[in-house]
Amino acid sequence: MFFYQGHNSLINSGDNITLWSAFTRAPYSTKRLKCTRDSCELTNCRSSDIVNPTGSASCSMTFTIRAKDGGVINSGDTVSLSPIKYGPGFLLCCDNSSRTKCHLKS
Repeated sequence: MFFYQGHNSLINSGDNITLWSAFTRAPYSTKRLKCTRDSCELTNCRSSDIVNPTGSASCSMTFTIRAKDGGVINSGDTVSLSPIKYGPGFLLCCDNSSRTKCHLKS
């Protein structure tokens, strides 16, 4: 389970976000989501470790969040998450049909 942390205002379609673990206790409290085409994993990450959302030096991934209807994102909205590093042709895909629950899909 993930949530968006540190955002004091509304999240709008087109905003860039990083997904953190929802756990509040160590060792998971500082973990962020990082994905490849094959799988996603939680990586240790502090805010100061994020160098460049498009570069390999980044310990997490920055996603562009888009709502189906645009505008402000509300609880229950259908959204897509596209990793900045891979471009808008890729989306975060999660399902229960395989052992690898989440990965990037073009």
